[in-house]
Amino acid sequence: MLNWDFLLPVMLFAFSTLITPGPNNIIVATSGVMYGLKMSIPTILGVCFGFSTMMLIVAAGIGEIAIDYPFCYQSLRWISFAFICYLSWKIAT
Repeated sequence: MLNWDFLLPVMLFAFSTLITPGPNNIIVATSGVMYGLKMSIPTILGVCFGFSTMMLIVAAGIGEIAIDYPFCYQSLRWISFAFICYLSWKIAT
């Protein structure tokens, strides 16, 4: 069930991430420069689909799961930590 109290914060978050130069915008710009518009369309569609999916999940109240089930939240924190360590290792080497 959609929690309407989340609507304004979600909309503000979506707007702020759309206008700031984040990693998605950098990836799309780099792809456009390297491969041109035609070859970058899958990247653009992937970014649009991924961002929309993330917004739908947040708007649906996925944060409630973290509140109701602290184990899921802690597991996600450790998985995220491990993934960031893996990415930094790959970048460093």
